Amino acid sequence: MSLIALLVEIGCLTSQANAALVAHWSFDTDFTDSTGGHNGTLVDGGTANSGIDTVDKKFGAGSVDISADGAPGIDYVDIASPVTLVHDADGFTFAFWVKKRNNDNQAMVLGDRTAASDYVWMHRASIFERSTIASNNFTQANWTSDTAWHHVAVVNNGASTNNMAIYLDGVSLPLVAGPTRLYAFKLNTIGDGWNGANNFDLNGNVDEVWVYDHTLTGAEIVGLRDNNAIPEPSTFHLLWLGLLGLSGIRRKCRLASH
Repeated sequence: MSLIALLVEIGCLTSQANAALVAHWSFDTDFTDSTGGHNGTLVDGGTANSGIDTVDKKFGAGSVDISADGAPGIDYVDIASPVTLVHDADGFTFAFWVKKRNNDNQAMVLGDRTAASDYVWMHRASIFERSTIASNNFTQANWTSDTAWHHVAVVNNGASTNNMAIYLDGVSLPLVAGPTRLYAFKLNTIGDGWNGANNFDLNGNVDEVWVYDHTLTGAEIVGLRDNNAIPEPSTFHLLWLGLLGLSGIRRKCRLASH
């Protein structure tokens, strides 16, 4: 096979990998999504004390500071064009950095602010995820809350059951309660969740929210934690994949010729 054919094959494999990104909010200077499809708008319902924080951040130039004012002054980032993740064989992943300002229980980091489902809740003693399935449909992993920065990733591996994983600082946590299932998930809010009128908004900072339409591996999650990027395949690995793909094409051609 020619070098050109090999390069085309590698290009296809690389573009397929890059296509998995659904949304990314860096909060460096504003609330836009780097993919352009899910830009956010800050809603500051209290004393105009939320916004981009250029001092307390994990990567880049800033993070979003969500300062809980108490009802009716609920602060959050509104995603006018929501991200809707569906359960399929590819799975999906969302990851973010979060820093709580105090140790209160009511700390919804992201989810669907219009319903009592689809959220990630950083409780004082547990991390809860709830998605759109039957009642009591949460998954729980224990942790000890503090006021430091932590990296969290929630993963659906595409299986029909036991498809849930919660990573804290790059480590997969044991799941201790609730069904280990993550199905459809709607994300229209960062910094709040669970029926916005309940005043469960986060009091703290969020940085580098990533959403992918496939299952990230443990190594890829660690890449986001350490470098705010998924490790790129090495040149050797890409060449190997390209050769493997081309060998499969050649094998099919030989079989078809007989």
